[in-house]
Amino acid sequence: MKAMRILLAPAALLFAAACSAAPATTESPAPMTGTGTTTVTATSTGTAMPAAGALNPMGAYSFTTSIGGDNVAGTVEIEGAPGAYTGRIVTSVLPPLPIRSVTVNGQQLMLTADTPNGQVAMTFNFSGNDFTGNWTLAGDGGQVTGRRTR
Repeated sequence: MKAMRILLAPAALLFAAACSAAPATTESPAPMTGTGTTTVTATSTGTAMPAAGALNPMGAYSFTTSIGGDNVAGTVEIEGAPGAYTGRIVTSVLPPLPIRSVTVNGQQLMLTADTPNGQVAMTFNFSGNDFTGNWTLAGDGGQVTGRRTR
């Protein structure tokens, strides 16, 4: 069990670093509504367009999760355009982690990002600007809650 915790320590560092929260704004982001599906990878060069009314993945998201019993926070930023989404998970412990893929299915956002310990996969299920979901990395995982901040 001790060896497992040592192996998972880098994963905990990924999320444990208190990511800088998005600055407070006086405006709330517009709720994301729709029912379309689009799958786009950061390396796509095609002209794929999201289905009408699909969730727009571009923006910033703050989230909290628990790793080894510790509450941790983080941010995800997605930019670009359909067919060429890019982004990162930002922490103060590691350099920004590049997002490898972004997939939208109705009001569900799924992404993967490269870490020094493999790929982390995150799924956010939206209700308005709030979401619940999960993350997995190298056999570990946890629940996630958060909010779109822009």
